[in-house]
Amino acid sequence: MKKLMFFGISLTAIVILIIVAGVIELKPVDSFSETPDMAVSLVNDAIDLYDDIGTESFPRIDVDPEFHGMELYVYVIRDSDGVVVAHGEDKSLIGKNIDAIIEIDGKNIEEIIHNLATDDGTWIEYVSEDPVNKKLLPESAWIKKHDEYIFGSGIFHPEN
Repeated sequence: MKKLMFFGISLTAIVILIIVAGVIELKPVDSFSETPDMAVSLVNDAIDLYDDIGTESFPRIDVDPEFHGMELYVYVIRDSDGVVVAHGEDKSLIGKNIDAIIEIDGKNIEEIIHNLATDDGTWIEYVSEDPVNKKLLPESAWIKKHDEYIFGSGIFHPEN
């Protein structure tokens, strides 16, 4: 037991010394550190899961950390009626039509997403509430039509 405790203390001391010596650089978390590639990857991972287990993937997309970043999360909209079937940031939106959730500058967001989503994926731009700082910010979202659904994930842009 004493050897195990000594080992734990020694390991902790070594890690602290490495950090202090600058061998490992710790970077502060930037709340806008998500990249377009990360959003695309999340969407592709969610589609892969859907292909494996079908609609049983939606509850997992809602809660699994694999589908979440700081501000990044995956959402899934049923293409036929614009109803949210999965939402990694706000479960209360599930079952609601996306038009009831966000309407930007009087535009019908469901129609925009429905008309612009492609099987290959595309980027769209809109304003949405950042889940971290709760401010309305410009957001770019990667959306991809797959089967009867539109999978999406967006990245927020800091205020200028």
